[in-house]
Amino acid sequence: MSESEIIFAYGSLMSACGIKGLLRSNTPNTFNITNAYLIWMKRGKRGFAKPSKDLRLSMDLDYFYPLRAKIIKRVNEPPNKGFIGLGLEIPAEDFPIVCKREGYNSSYGLKLLKKAKEQNNTVGEFLLDILKDCDTSSFEDTIRRYRQELSRIAGVSKHYLPHPVELEDGRVAVTFIAPGKYGTGGRVRSRKEEKGILELRDAIGAFEWCFERGSDKKFAKYLVECLLGGVHGIYLGDILKPINEKSLAGFDQIQNMLSNYVLKERAEFIDLVFKDNKAYSEKFGESLINNLKTSGILDKFRIEINIQ
Repeated sequence: MSESEIIFAYGSLMSACGIKGLLRSNTPNTFNITNAYLIWMKRGKRGFAKPSKDLRLSMDLDYFYPLRAKIIKRVNEPPNKGFIGLGLEIPAEDFPIVCKREGYNSSYGLKLLKKAKEQNNTVGEFLLDILKDCDTSSFEDTIRRYRQELSRIAGVSKHYLPHPVELEDGRVAVTFIAPGKYGTGGRVRSRKEEKGILELRDAIGAFEWCFERGSDKKFAKYLVECLLGGVHGIYLGDILKPINEKSLAGFDQIQNMLSNYVLKERAEFIDLVFKDNKAYSEKFGESLINNLKTSGILDKFRIEINIQ
């Protein structure tokens, strides 16, 4: 049995600054990462939908079933479907830490880990077996049944729930999706239901929602944490598409933060995962500028990089 788990990151976990919470006043629980690589999620859409405790919208997925993905070396052209995220390999014992961070009780994560080990599986493999047993001809019914079984086996959450992602190489990753119109699997109402959010919002819609509730500055920092994944060549065109200087009220603030953090992001990510430049470059390339171009960031923002 593998002693590691793969986490599929599609929001703030795509950057070291997001993982470490370097733009926030409250530092989240950190976990060990032993490897990282680009992953193409073959279907689904990401957007902003899940309200945090401070009423800042976080990233979420929809139209995502079946959850299938492929590890890729580089993004040569924008995907014609799905989107690009980041695979994070972590020690299996750190899985409950990731769960706690995503608002899924760490004790539930520990239950899943123990049950997976009893079957000589990873958590991802264990969750995939549950999902297959719940499969119906209906996407919505399958997800509802899966979450009900997840609730019975481990527990329920109003924030995010773990879901399996089948990789082409035979392994199974875990990604966290916020429950909403497909239910939590239990009697608990999701944060999305509590705030009446049933559909994904783009960056502009999310900024406006947060502005009305006084959390727009917090959202801007969160958005930058997501966009800093572009430092590693993650294509972000689906997130960036509606953004321009006129459409986004916090455009200048976001542009300045990106300029201030791109070099720090690269250094922090290397230190967090690879420890040396050579190992990082083999996975993500040597050129920061090329990665930013690939991500789509330079099509939207003027990034000033002060390279010594």
